[in-house]
This record gives sequence, C-alpha cells and structure tokens, in this order.
Amino acid sequence: MENPDVAASCVMRERGGWAREVALRFAWAPLLVFILDSIFWVFHVYSQAPWIDAPIHFVGGIAITWFALGAARVATRRDLIGRPNHVGLLVIAFLAGTSASVFWEFVEFLTDRYLGTTSQVDLVDTLNDMFLGVAGAALQIGVASRLFGTLRSPTAD
Repeated sequence: MENPDVAASCVMRERGGWAREVALRFAWAPLLVFILDSIFWVFHVYSQAPWIDAPIHFVGGIAITWFALGAARVATRRDLIGRPNHVGLLVIAFLAGTSASVFWEFVEFLTDRYLGTTSQVDLVDTLNDMFLGVAGAALQIGVASRLFGTLRSPTAD
C-alpha cells in the first residue's frame, strides 16, 4: 500500500513543476501586454494616441488565451485536470481569455472610480474593449485549432 504522505508530496511537486513550466513557457505573452499597457499609461500614450487602446485589448485577448491554452495543455500532460480532448482544451482557453477581458474592464472601472484614472471613456468604449478582447481570444482559438487540432494530440508539447 502506498504511503499517503509520499503520494501527496509527489502531487504537490508535480503541481509546483506545472506552475514553473507554465510561467517560464507561456507567461511572457500576457506579461508583455501588461508591461506595454503600464508604460503607455505612465507616459500618457493613450491620451496622445487613443487609437492604441484598441490593439492593446485585441492583443491582450490573444496573449491571455495563448497563456491559458498552454497552461491547460501542460496541466493535461501532467494529469492535473484529467484528460480533456482538444475541443475541451480550446473551450477552457477561450473561457479564460474572455473572462480575462471582462476582469480587465472591472479593474479599469475600479481604478477609475477609486484612483481617479480615466480608463473607461464611456459604455461604448468599455464594450468595444471587451469585444476586442473576445475577438483576440477567438482568433487565438482559431489559430490553435488549425495548427494543433489534427497535427498534435492535446498533451503533446
């Protein structure tokens, strides 16, 4: 009979390895978008070139969905979330990407309300930002589906 303490230790080590692998391989994309967004705020790029906001939201949707898909694939390979098929992984990633778009707008609302920033111009701007994030997520899912759908198994990396 297997020692439960040893089994629990192996599971925790596997989860820690998952987080490290995901951070090293996939976190750079959403982190880069966040850093660019922060730089644009600090240097008032959005007030000088408001058009730059739209591509940032679109690319943000791509980046966070790519991150989520990579995380789900690694978790599947390590048997941390079971064995969803390729469509299941795409759904997980799409939902994560679209949720991130909504939460990004929540953060913008909260910073506007409590820190005095002016991220959200009006409702149309907010909905457009969310739409662009969702569109970026959809594009990433479409590309991932075409690239990996038939060429590789969901757990292959």
